[in-house]
Amino acid sequence: MTWQHRLTTPAGAAAVLLCGLGVGLALWASGLDIALQRWLYAHYHDGFNRAIRALSGLALGRTQVWALLGVALGLALYQGGLQGAWQALRLTGQQLQAWLRGARGWLAGWAEQPLLTRLCLTVLPMLLATGLLQIILKILIGRPRPKELLWNGADPYLAQPLGFDASFWSLPSGHTASTFVIFTWLALGLPRWRWPLLAVACVFGASRFLAVTPHYLGDVIAGAGVGAAVALAAWGAIHRAR
Repeated sequence: MTWQHRLTTPAGAAAVLLCGLGVGLALWASGLDIALQRWLYAHYHDGFNRAIRALSGLALGRTQVWALLGVALGLALYQGGLQGAWQALRLTGQQLQAWLRGARGWLAGWAEQPLLTRLCLTVLPMLLATGLLQIILKILIGRPRPKELLWNGADPYLAQPLGFDASFWSLPSGHTASTFVIFTWLALGLPRWRWPLLAVACVFGASRFLAVTPHYLGDVIAGAGVGAAVALAAWGAIHRAR
């Protein structure tokens, strides 16, 4: 069994999720990522921070959704003209509705689309699932964001689980989770490009803690585990169903 088959089993995806969360929580408990965030803040450079924040903006969910739709529709337009682009857009709405209803075979409608178009469109439901999962984990864990420590002098270990204050939704990093579900999905569909794709995801993830206040390193690692696990679980379930 190859690494891809092992990781796309339910046990493999669960291991990735638990590993990411475990490392993130261990870094928090040990204080290592807190010390790293203090060091970054002590060596703050405005120009560097602005550049990193601009890079981290590419990890925003809305930016990623527009990028995925842009690539998919661009390819459909190139291959089928305006009619092809319209069909791809209409198909996206139909298939998302089918997925939300739990309809079996919801992927079938995308079968005739080019590979990259199909990958960009089919990852959208995974992005929704990842967003829901990471919000649930944020609420359950309630870790304070770095700004609470660096700006307000709060105790970095004083969590507020089951709260709805976004200042205590640090772990896992939602932007990193959405980045990793997309790039892991693309890496599974384009195995020859898997390492460059995953390297880009790591760069986007790193920008979330290098920007000093959005997240700790542990949050980013936990977010990467969440996103990768969703992509792996979905990929395995779809291919086993086939």
